[in-house]
Amino acid sequence: MPTYSFTRTVPQLVAKVLRKLGAIGIDETASSEDTVVVREAMDLRLKELHALGTLWFNVAPAATDLSLSAGVATASLPAEFLFPVSVMLRINGEDRPVEIVTHDRYQAIENKADTGEPKLAYFGPNSTVYFHPVPNAAYTAKLTHESIAEDTEPASAPDVPVSMMNAFTDLIAADLVDEFDVPEPKATRILRRGELGKQTLKTLNSPRVDNATVEIESF
Repeated sequence: MPTYSFTRTVPQLVAKVLRKLGAIGIDETASSEDTVVVREAMDLRLKELHALGTLWFNVAPAATDLSLSAGVATASLPAEFLFPVSVMLRINGEDRPVEIVTHDRYQAIENKADTGEPKLAYFGPNSTVYFHPVPNAAYTAKLTHESIAEDTEPASAPDVPVSMMNAFTDLIAADLVDEFDVPEPKATRILRRGELGKQTLKTLNSPRVDNATVEIESF
């Protein structure tokens, strides 16, 4: 029977990166020092790729509840929050959309102390979201958001789909060319593959949805 579940753990990918760099051979094991360096590079890239929107898949299927208090304009965001997708205000079982606005738009509001049913949300610094009007009662806001990539853990796979792992290791190897003092012309080849890996990641993350009508001609 065919199988579909293929996973790679962090140590396996670390070893793949080090082999690309020529730091270890096929039958050699990565040192603890080299493993720390590669894992750090993985984590730094993952955080960046998620923030740039290159890898945009850590959106929970269920919205996170934010508790809004009467007379309080702000609410705290979850620790894993990266950027918002949508905000809905739950009132009597009905979800009403809240418009997400920029800093300039929020700053342009003349009276930020106006109270009422919140219509706008500005996601500011320090993991805080600002609502306007200021809630005139206790509400629950439903926040859908992209989460920060999780840190790498040795026993698990990194926070990237299996389909992207090959390109991801090419990118990490390119990031570490100088740190591992890779000689030319191999360094140039690795850097080129890193650029290709970056483009491949963007392509793999593109939506694969065909909205064209499908006609059924026969059964």
